[in-house]
Amino acid sequence: HDSKWPDLLIVVADKENITRGYIADPVILTLRLRLPNNRTNMYCARWAPSASDETSGTWTAAGCRVRNTSCRITVTSEHCEEFYVTCECNHLSTYAVIIDIADGTALLPAITDMEAVTYVLTTFSLMLMLLSFFVLFTFKRLQCNWNSIRINLIFTIFIVDLAYVIGINKTSPKLFCRLIAIALHYFYMACFAWLFIEMLHIYRMLTEKQTINYGSMKFYYLLGYVLPGIVVGLAVGLYTDANGNASFCWLVTSETFIWSFAG
Repeated sequence: HDSKWPDLLIVVADKENITRGYIADPVILTLRLRLPNNRTNMYCARWAPSASDETSGTWTAAGCRVRNTSCRITVTSEHCEEFYVTCECNHLSTYAVIIDIADGTALLPAITDMEAVTYVLTTFSLMLMLLSFFVLFTFKRLQCNWNSIRINLIFTIFIVDLAYVIGINKTSPKLFCRLIAIALHYFYMACFAWLFIEMLHIYRMLTEKQTINYGSMKFYYLLGYVLPGIVVGLAVGLYTDANGNASFCWLVTSETFIWSFAG
């Protein structure tokens, strides 16, 4: 048909008996989205007919998931010309890919301007963070545990901004995009961890009688770098294809994997 929205009907018949509903071995199919613009929030869905009236029903994502996504990039353009979505469903039905239907063509100039502003301000932020590094490392009187926490916090934010500027839109090659997504995931988690450590350190300074601004910071480094590494390592191990997608180098937002960002 002429519709831009991909859908497919699969019927399995054994002699005269037609298989319906749940199946043990899931159906794996790849659907092409004939849309020139990038789309996010893609969901694999199946048609669930109404119990009272088989001619009516609703689309549901229950029993279906997005297995992976890919795109075709032309030589003359860096943008995806066609999306390919691989779905996995454990129900026999009519299948479709549900996406946001807003046409992004009219929004391209505004998006381009916003991206330019974002890159300029992020680059300026990187320069200010380098200046902060220089100040905190140069002046000996500023060297204490509290400022060490600040140095590590600035470092994690610096790496996040640097990875964003370098590779957030570099979806090809896939390995590079996946590494950028993993780096962003890890250093964002580390950034939140060091924010928590700073609040914890201030609380200890106010409540403990002994001076805690000098001495070992092994416990803080464990919370700030090792714990986020464990979370990200488990997330990458359990969802090997969920880092990087066809639109940008970030976590796949259409699956539960995105909740690993909450730690």
